[in-house]
Amino acid sequence: MDDMMYPGAPLGPALGRADSDPRQLSRLIYRSRATAQFDPRTLPRLVKAAQGRNRAEGLTGAMVYDGGRFVQWLEGPRSALDSVVASIRSDPRHDRFEVLRDRSVNRRSFAAWTMMLATRDAEEPPGRDGTMRAPAAAIDALLADPDATPGLLRDLFGATSGAADAEPGQEAAQRAHTVDALIALVTSARGEVTADRIEALCHHAQGVEAFAALYDETAKALGELWLARHCSAADIATALSALQTAYRRLRLHALPSGRPRPEAGRALVAQMPGDPHVLGAILKADLLRVRGWRADMAFSDSPEGLAERLSARPYDALVLATSRVLPNPRHLPGIAALIAQVRAAAPAPGPIMVVGGRAFAAGDTAWRDVGADAACATPADLAGLLDSLRAARR
Repeated sequence: MDDMMYPGAPLGPALGRADSDPRQLSRLIYRSRATAQFDPRTLPRLVKAAQGRNRAEGLTGAMVYDGGRFVQWLEGPRSALDSVVASIRSDPRHDRFEVLRDRSVNRRSFAAWTMMLATRDAEEPPGRDGTMRAPAAAIDALLADPDATPGLLRDLFGATSGAADAEPGQEAAQRAHTVDALIALVTSARGEVTADRIEALCHHAQGVEAFAALYDETAKALGELWLARHCSAADIATALSALQTAYRRLRLHALPSGRPRPEAGRALVAQMPGDPHVLGAILKADLLRVRGWRADMAFSDSPEGLAERLSARPYDALVLATSRVLPNPRHLPGIAALIAQVRAAAPAPGPIMVVGGRAFAAGDTAWRDVGADAACATPADLAGLLDSLRAARR
């Protein structure tokens, strides 16, 4: 397998066979099964051999190896592709060879990779030896839809490469790359916005702080696209739903069990009734818990229901969340009325009132206009803001 790092067997009939011009840029996708399980420790050596061979032939590509299964994308001049496939098909270390696609293309999808190998291993960081350890969701998505996955594989590697040992400045660059990939999904005409693809792209955001930063930048970018009419409210709802599903999966192992701090208080994080974008509120509550606050959540159908919840238990702070994507100015009178109702019902001085969302992110006086004590620019700022406001009251 050193010659190719992938299996080979008789080549079946091609699907969408590319033109026979030997100079034509073509891409072939195949899958097969190994006749014997490969030791993961040998994979870097196999990748290196394949990289040398592909470099000499002018080929680029990527491969997934998972539990004895192979899926590979190879692209390059038609003549070189035919020569390499002939070598692959004669290798006895795999069988059940099936060509999924063989067609002419206008440009390469993997121009920077003579070969990149993805394996299922979510615990290890991407290697610098031509292999990447991809999360389970990414591998499942790649195997389920090989013809649509070059973009996912590029996005996943670009978003996660070096994440474990990134310099502080690189973290922002990686997050920006992921935001771009998420936005590309939302605006895609293919309808590829799925929880698995979102989770694969977000996997490098280990910890609620990292995910909250990613969410905040993505929501802001979505809002700009919506205001410019480049995407619809339905696109945004689909993307945020997939992000929420991804976060629900990731938080099972990404949310530390923070201990309440004696000096921290109890906060109620409530979604403004009628506002459908709840992920920001969930992240705010989780971030408060990580920072030592005792945080409850409320999703009431009406302002009256939320006021009743507040009157049933004393809270040191009320965090009223609205959409980070859409400004929703129509909510402002309702927010003002709700805050006035809570202040009238609570014993003085009452809970600290903090609002958040796109309507309050511009740094203007909108939060004062609704009677709040402050506005939270991003979820990551919330715990520090509440600590400062509580200290000022003492």
